[in-house]
Amino acid sequence: QQTGSFEVEIDSQKVACRFAIVSGWHLTCGVLRLLSATCSNSLSALSKDPTTINWLQSITSHRSGLYLLSGPTGSGKTTTLYTVLNHAQGKKIYTLEDPVEVYHAGYVQMSVNEKAGLSFANGIKQLLRHDPDIIMIGEIRDSLAASMAIRCALTGHLVLSTIHAFSIVSTFERMKDLGVSQMQLEDVLRGVSSQRLYTSVTGEVIGVYEWMGPKELQQFYAGKRSYRTLQEQLRWHVDQGFLTEAQIEQDL
Repeated sequence: QQTGSFEVEIDSQKVACRFAIVSGWHLTCGVLRLLSATCSNSLSALSKDPTTINWLQSITSHRSGLYLLSGPTGSGKTTTLYTVLNHAQGKKIYTLEDPVEVYHAGYVQMSVNEKAGLSFANGIKQLLRHDPDIIMIGEIRDSLAASMAIRCALTGHLVLSTIHAFSIVSTFERMKDLGVSQMQLEDVLRGVSSQRLYTSVTGEVIGVYEWMGPKELQQFYAGKRSYRTLQEQLRWHVDQGFLTEAQIEQDL
């Protein structure tokens, strides 16, 4: 197995490439992910839903708490995460990633490197010493990353991260599987989303999000649902003429 990343320039635009190669018994296969190396999208380009844009804009205005962006592989979580960070003004932003996917001159970006002695736990300890305004954890993959994200949020920091889950509800279950208790989630979680990518009828790539902010989360904890599910969001996009019935069929 081999993983890594590199950059290329296409039409004067930097493209960040991340690859993974695995060898089987008869075949060797690989995957190459392409990302804008600058991730210069505006928030308004992420979604056609004004309420979603307003929620995304509000994230970096908070001083503490945990925000989780979820979705399957290739759903645009990394692009959303960096775009939200780019919206923050005058904030000290520190990231801990494995590896760094998008380089930004305004962030202090650290890449996990076990061989060099920078483990995930050590990286978090280093970040906390610098009193960051925002901590970005590239992805919550295991119980250590989950516990560290909770710890950072409990110490009064604003923490943003991504996690592989297919819905908001499964995001909660995934965090619990990684050892986070319901009480901890209620203490620190301020927002959660799940997203999918589609090509609109006009050829634009857009995200469709189900999300909960603080108010929706309080209702959720009380056993009530006050957010629009992904399926309801998809129906709204069809009704508005952004997507077709055929496009959303697989996610209904």
